[in-house]
Amino acid sequence: NSGSGFLISANGYALTNAHVVEGNNKVYIYFEDGKKVLADVVRVNPGVDLALLKMKPESPFPYLRLGNSDQCEPGETVIAIGSPVRLAGTVTKGIVSAKPRVEKLGVTFILTDTALNPGNSGGPLLNLAGEVIGVNTGKILIPDSERLNFAIAINDVKRFLEF
Repeated sequence: NSGSGFLISANGYALTNAHVVEGNNKVYIYFEDGKKVLADVVRVNPGVDLALLKMKPESPFPYLRLGNSDQCEPGETVIAIGSPVRLAGTVTKGIVSAKPRVEKLGVTFILTDTALNPGNSGGPLLNLAGEVIGVNTGKILIPDSERLNFAIAINDVKRFLEF
């Protein structure tokens, strides 16, 4: 499996999608500078498609700040970062289309027109302040429509992170 992810703390915690690490207790995280670090899969929730990873830092890691997805509104410009087809650090821009809530899962999704492709899964969805407001999780193809791309709202991800 391959996908994207992002660091959420200086001490080596990272987020990605559960389907990216499926069936693994350890995974390698590849950085844009060529560095490869072994990480433990600490927690997985396949129903919501989230996984928490932990690396042993040699020094503090730079990380992304988590924002407030409740403040995200339709029409807002967002940016997705990921590694589609292993092209690391790819950036795409779009807008928030809607924020549907799936009560069965207890999760709000952020629907965007941001271009996502295989490998973008697990990457961050950022607002223009550079804060993570969602975790890109997949797309749904509907006949006679454009791609619908979804991110798990970061406020729901924060509940996943609570131990």
